[in-house]
Amino acid sequence: LSINSHDLKLDAPQLMPGPVAFDMISGQANWQVEAGELEIKLRNVAITNADISGNAYGSYRTQASSAGRVDLTVHLTRVAISSVGKYIPLVGLGAETRTWINKSLLDGQSGDFNLRLKGDIDDFPFVANKNGIFKINARAKGVALEIGNGWPRIDNANIDLLIQGKELVVTA
Repeated sequence: LSINSHDLKLDAPQLMPGPVAFDMISGQANWQVEAGELEIKLRNVAITNADISGNAYGSYRTQASSAGRVDLTVHLTRVAISSVGKYIPLVGLGAETRTWINKSLLDGQSGDFNLRLKGDIDDFPFVANKNGIFKINARAKGVALEIGNGWPRIDNANIDLLIQGKELVVTA
């Protein structure tokens, strides 16, 4: 299957916190069923909307014994920091963390965002890279952040971010 679409809306309430609209999305996908498991492969996926722009490729395989296996690589060349929460799958964060992200990340742009996710979803977030990989590297400029009550607001920060497993390293 090849897709080259404009003004596409993705509404997947079991996967995403809300509908996501894309100004443009293109790429190729194929799927096959083998031994009762569905495997979906994505190639050369390019996406653009008001919040993000970049590309992705990877695969997902259902498994009877788990939520499935994923092998995904994403590189974004533009990310509006205040919109990040819209693009994090529901299985990726607890409700409290999701609320903090949506309230605290106020402004800024990343021109270099990279995600690598590989392994059985039941083992996520792959602590110490055991049984898989979960890694995000990003550089952002002009970041505005409200950490919480009693903390000063941070404005116009330049940040390097590394998330690996359950570890978070922020350099400003």
